[in-house]
Amino acid sequence: MYIKNDCSDNTGLFLNNRPVRVFLGKITVSDPERKQMIDLCQKIWNDIFSRCRNPDFFGLVRFDLVPHLSGLPEGSFVGDLSFSGIYEVNCHSPEDLAAFCAISETFSALDSVNPVRILVERLRTWSDDKKIGFLSGSCLVKDSWRDSYVVALRSHGLDLCLLDPCNPKTFLWNGPVYRWGDYRETGCTQYPKDSDFRRWLLNLSEKGLVANPVFPSHYDPSNKFFLLGSSESEMGRFLGNNRQLLSREDFDWSLDHVHGQHRYCGLVLKPDNGASGDGVYFGNNYKTDEWSQLCFGLIDQHYSLWERKNLPRTVVDGTDYAFDFNPTFWVENGHLHYSHSLVRMCPWDKYLKHGILNVSKGAGFFAHPVY
Repeated sequence: MYIKNDCSDNTGLFLNNRPVRVFLGKITVSDPERKQMIDLCQKIWNDIFSRCRNPDFFGLVRFDLVPHLSGLPEGSFVGDLSFSGIYEVNCHSPEDLAAFCAISETFSALDSVNPVRILVERLRTWSDDKKIGFLSGSCLVKDSWRDSYVVALRSHGLDLCLLDPCNPKTFLWNGPVYRWGDYRETGCTQYPKDSDFRRWLLNLSEKGLVANPVFPSHYDPSNKFFLLGSSESEMGRFLGNNRQLLSREDFDWSLDHVHGQHRYCGLVLKPDNGASGDGVYFGNNYKTDEWSQLCFGLIDQHYSLWERKNLPRTVVDGTDYAFDFNPTFWVENGHLHYSHSLVRMCPWDKYLKHGILNVSKGAGFFAHPVY
């Protein structure tokens, strides 16, 4: 994979007050490398899908892969596209739809599946071509991402009326609603807790007038509970094989001494159904008594202990970054159709300090297609 560093541009979109940059230089992935990536993701998806409660799943799926790149000369981003593991799979991510819109505005001739066009076709059929209310939550993505997505939906022929969940006039809407946002219990997009809003939305839902492409957490096939049960070796290298349930025995194990220090200094506490990097604790940030107090409060609370593993690093425009690689697919009848890819990056020093590479924690999106 090769990304030319000196041809990048600000898209005018911002995420957590950071500009989203799209690389305009030539980006290539050889056919064998591209096939390897797609085959790996399809294999992992088959494993998850076999245990999923929703056999009719369709929509976007993003795989968070850990790249292993060889031959990294100073000041460039180049290497063989292989992977040392996978640590998460995300379904129906609103930010991925917005990212696709940003990418397609820059690269107008993408040779890939267009998830926005597919969604528009489905929404028009579902609503009998009536005007659709577009309802979005807050906090997950900036207004510029939502606006970019709305423009894309309208450009594909969808008649939209923007609904503000905080405006009482919204409750007068009695037509179909496309609810764009994270409905998972652990998601960071929040709708108002106002009782009038909830009654209005529940009433429309009971009439079958709300389309929501994000699952509640207990049905979400991207939920870590599904991943933790995987037998796939590619997933296990970063996700499954080093996991310890946080029980009293495992807590005692974490206090063992290894190479002159407590084992917990190299461990991470993670919630099994977490999202957005929330609720993650790194052992090296705690003294022994602090660690003990933390663990006692989390025993039997669906937390796991993990060996800490850092993402790879590279140099872009003279700055060290931690990064991961996120190919995104449209899923139909269990089969993956490639749409686009993202590279998430965070300055290396910041990554080492916080240990998390997540958009909600300030990691910039570097978006690009893969040819």
